[in-house]
Amino acid sequence: MVSECSESYENAGLYPALILFTFIKPYMADPVYTVSSEVDRNRAILKAYATTVNYRKVVDFESIFSSQPRYTLKLDAVPSYANDWRGRAEQCKEVLQKLAGVNPNPHKCPVTGADYWKYIKSPVIPFEQSFPPDVVFEFSGEDFEASEEEQQPAQRTVGVQTDYRENETQTDPYSPEYVLHPGTGPSELLQLASLTWGHGLPAGLAEVEMIERMRAKQVWEASLPPMHDLSQLDKRRRMMVEMEAKEWAFREEEIQKLHDARLAVLMDLRLQGNEAENEAAYNRLTQIYAARLREKDLKLEKIHKVYMRCKASNCVDGTFLLNKIEEEAVETKEKRLRLLIKKEKPPPAAVTPTVETPPEEDEQTEFAVICLQKLLRGRRTQYEMFQGKENNQELIRELRKLHTLQSEEQELNKAEKKHIMTLKEKRDEQMNKALQEEACQAAVVGQTLTQLFDSLSKELVLLQEERRIHAFTLMAERERRKREAEESGRRQLEERRRREGDEIFRQIVQVHQESVDMYLEDIILGYVERVADEQSREEIRRKAEQLNDVAYALEKSRRRLCQSWCTAFLSLKLRRLTSEKEVRFYKLM
Repeated sequence: MVSECSESYENAGLYPALILFTFIKPYMADPVYTVSSEVDRNRAILKAYATTVNYRKVVDFESIFSSQPRYTLKLDAVPSYANDWRGRAEQCKEVLQKLAGVNPNPHKCPVTGADYWKYIKSPVIPFEQSFPPDVVFEFSGEDFEASEEEQQPAQRTVGVQTDYRENETQTDPYSPEYVLHPGTGPSELLQLASLTWGHGLPAGLAEVEMIERMRAKQVWEASLPPMHDLSQLDKRRRMMVEMEAKEWAFREEEIQKLHDARLAVLMDLRLQGNEAENEAAYNRLTQIYAARLREKDLKLEKIHKVYMRCKASNCVDGTFLLNKIEEEAVETKEKRLRLLIKKEKPPPAAVTPTVETPPEEDEQTEFAVICLQKLLRGRRTQYEMFQGKENNQELIRELRKLHTLQSEEQELNKAEKKHIMTLKEKRDEQMNKALQEEACQAAVVGQTLTQLFDSLSKELVLLQEERRIHAFTLMAERERRKREAEESGRRQLEERRRREGDEIFRQIVQVHQESVDMYLEDIILGYVERVADEQSREEIRRKAEQLNDVAYALEKSRRRLCQSWCTAFLSLKLRRLTSEKEVRFYKLM
């Protein structure tokens, strides 16, 4: 295959040379050359364009030539503006076909053959019987007999559909007012007056249980000892404590039932939420799996088409002759392992603890202790039986005498029994008196303790209120001090800022004043110098004239000349001092 497909390339513009599979442009030399992506293909094209040598294909032998116009020899390379990668065009074509709803490979149904019946349809013609024109059929007389009119009833029940439903028109039933006679309690029906429609009515199992509990409580209240009987106060208190314990137990049971019901509802809601989440996750995973399967099928179909097309072509993949990949793999193998990570061995597992087997002497001692405990329990049970027999000796004796004594002895026994009953009655009376005294004492003590506890509780409440008020005052005082500190801090900060502002303003005013003073001083000094210069010039001119006159006069008298010179010098000095005083006065202003 390689020898038959050998090719030579002629260097354009240089000298002919035979080059076997120099893959500068492998996408041109290999018709089935593929890369991983379009980016790699563009990179290979740029690498090929970067070379300075241009090549063109030249056939070595004549067996490749063909006379067919479709397989003529093409010497020109692929132009630079041509994009011969059909992957993006195929993707665009598939997207357009999906959007248009067109199947690229529809099933062709031939008109002839097995699908011929699909193109044939019998006409829809109504069935009509054809009779000869001289045939007339006889009609039955029943069709022309007059039917008797049906007797309509005088009254009829007609259903009417209203605009309202029954539950919308249902209202609470009218309950008339009632008055209880003094001394009589409410009846059982009046005790159920709190039940209304939708709140207890119609009655269910809970309402029936509530009525039963109410009846049982009425029976229990009727069985209570009266309040004025001081001898049965303990019994009444005990019965009330037992009833209160029963009511608390019933209430706890009701709360537990409500808690269990709410817990069951929450568990059902949680299970429903979990089921909904699982179902949504399963549907989502199913959709993703179906989409991945469709993508896999499409990719497999494309790969199969490309594979069949490559298999049909008589060529060899030029990458088989490349040794670059193998050399890189060998170099990679020979390199040092940079990512080598040492795996530390896990610490050894802890030793399983063991229990030492007790010696036989300890086991025997333990068995002896157990046997001794059994003997002590039996002796205790025997002693309890003996003590019960001794405590009930009189009853046992009476039971024995009941069957063995004769009539005389029975009379004696009756007398003795009567004496015993009288003694018992006296003892009961004494016990009742003692109980009454104890009850009175307990009532007095209870009343005293009640007053004492009431006063103590009030004192405790007052003390708690005082402590709470004291705590409030402390908190208010602390808040006040905190606010005062914050206010003093803010005041100091404001005062410091005000002083800073005043100092800044004073310095700015001072700078402005100094600037004005310097400006005025410069103006005054310039004006004074100019005026002094003018005056001096004029004075000099005038003095020159005077000097000329004086010179003429001095020629006559030297004394007069000296006096005039001294006078001139002194006048100039005085004027200069006067001008300096005026300048200082302007500066002070």
